[in-house]
Amino acid sequence: KKHSFTQSNADSCVFIHRNSAGEVDCVNGIHTDDGILAGPRPAVNKTIKMLKSYYKIREVDGRANAYVGIKIDHSDDGQTLELSQESLINKLLENEGMQHCNASKIPARETLTEPPNGPMTEEEELFMKKGDKNARYISNIGVLLYLTRCTRPDIAYAVGYLSRHTNKPHKTHWKALMCVLKYLKGTKSFGLRSLHQERKNGQRSCCPIHSL
Repeated sequence: KKHSFTQSNADSCVFIHRNSAGEVDCVNGIHTDDGILAGPRPAVNKTIKMLKSYYKIREVDGRANAYVGIKIDHSDDGQTLELSQESLINKLLENEGMQHCNASKIPARETLTEPPNGPMTEEEELFMKKGDKNARYISNIGVLLYLTRCTRPDIAYAVGYLSRHTNKPHKTHWKALMCVLKYLKGTKSFGLRSLHQERKNGQRSCCPIHSL
């Protein structure tokens, strides 16, 4: 507040600075020990100087290429920005020993909407206990929810359904989870793309992103 930054209503880790004309000239994202700035270079440099007066920070020269595990790709002409999390997906597959599994073309089967009837059978109980699948299920769902929120909205339906069964997942849920992972295996490079557009006043609607 002392330096005219306001906290975003959408994300408490994002702070926004406006110039004297009331226009946004710098956006500052802070998460634990990782930070990122977006805006014109003069405004970014001013913010970095302000932060250095309070904290010991390491500035990464040039445009940001990663933030909280999200890969940031800038096109050569500066017109597009792509966000992806291939490294996190690779780690997820590795933890389940699925680095070389066959990929699936879809994240969920039709049976995903058909929950099991009644309690688990003895065979299902033994299946879920083997390899501590209950704990792995919860852990994998946590990672998938993070992926969904950041760069992979295409798996939102499947992950949203599976996340409702973390209390006591059935064999059916485990197999559905594996289907999501197989889908990610074949779409690791998928992500979000932002296109720079010109405003009516000739200014760009997107700004370069810089790392801290």
